[in-house]
Amino acid sequence: MAKGPVLFDLEEDTTARPSVSDAPPVPDVGAPAPQGQAMQIAARLAARKPSKLVRLFWWLLTTLIGALVVALTILIPMMPGMSREGMMDDTDIPPGWSYCPSTYVQRLPIIALGVVGFILSRVLSAYQLGHVDGVWEPFFSSPVALNGTEYIITSDVSKAWPIADGGLGAMSYMFEIMMGVMGSRLRWRTMPWMVALFGIVVGPLGVISIYFIIIQPIAIGTYCTICLMAALAMLIMIPFSLDEIVAMVQFMVWNTRRGRPFWRAFFRGDALPGGTTGGEMSFDAQPMQIFRQSARGVTVPWTLGLSAAIGVFLMLSLIHI
Repeated sequence: MAKGPVLFDLEEDTTARPSVSDAPPVPDVGAPAPQGQAMQIAARLAARKPSKLVRLFWWLLTTLIGALVVALTILIPMMPGMSREGMMDDTDIPPGWSYCPSTYVQRLPIIALGVVGFILSRVLSAYQLGHVDGVWEPFFSSPVALNGTEYIITSDVSKAWPIADGGLGAMSYMFEIMMGVMGSRLRWRTMPWMVALFGIVVGPLGVISIYFIIIQPIAIGTYCTICLMAALAMLIMIPFSLDEIVAMVQFMVWNTRRGRPFWRAFFRGDALPGGTTGGEMSFDAQPMQIFRQSARGVTVPWTLGLSAAIGVFLMLSLIHI
C-alpha cells in the first residue's frame, strides 16, 4: 500500500453570507428610557422618606417580636432541673400568710407598668438613635432650641453611657415583663433564683432611675416628662413586688433551718411543710375583687402620701436650697 499525503477535494462554499444592512438596529443608549405611570409611582414611593409614625411603628414592632420570641421559647416554659418534690407539692400560701404572693393577679400590675415603661423608654431611644425627629414634651423647656425631653436625653449625662440609655431602660423593662409572666403561683418556693433576680431588676434599677430623675434639675437644669413617667412606673413596681421577695426569703430561711441544702433549694426549689392551698384567683372574678387581690400587701398611709406630695412640690418648684 502506497504511503503519501492524502488530498481532500473541498467544494466551494456557496452559502450566502448575511449582509451588515440586514442586522437589527442597535438601540441608542443615550435615549431616555420609557417612563410609565406605574414606574413613576414606584420611584416616588421608594424615594420618599418614611414618616415618623411609620418608623416608630416598625421600631416598636421588631422589638416586640424579638422579645416575644425569647419569652415564648425560653422564659414561659417550665425551666429544666426543678425539684420534683417541690413541683408535686401544691402548697401556694406561705406559712403564716393569708394569700399567695405569686399569682398572676398579683403580678398583673407589674406587667402592665413594665409595658408602659418599655414603650416610653423605646420612644426615648428612638430619638437618641435618630429614628424620629422629635419627642413629645408638653411642660419643660431648655436653654436651647430643643424641648426639655430632647435636651435631657442628648445631654452629657445621658451620653456618658456607652449606649443609648433609653434603650438600656427599655431592655430593663422588657426583662421585668418577661420575669413577670414566668413561672406559676408556686414560684416563690419553686424558683427562688428567679424571684431574687426579679427583685434585683426592680429594686436597684428603680433606685438608679429615681437618682437620675433627682439629678436632672441639678446637673442639667430641666426635666423630662417621659423620663418622669417611666420612673414613676418603676417606682410603683417596687411595693407590688416586695411581698413575693419577702415570701422567697422566708422560704429560704425556713428550708435551710430544717436541714435542706441552701443552693440546691435556691436553684431547684423545694417543698415547704406548713403551707396551705387556695391562693389561686381566676380572672373571671369581679373587677373590684381582682383589683383588691392584685393590691394585697400594698398600702399607702396618709403620711407616705403627704411626703410624696411635698417631694413632688419641691421637685417642680423653683426653690433652691
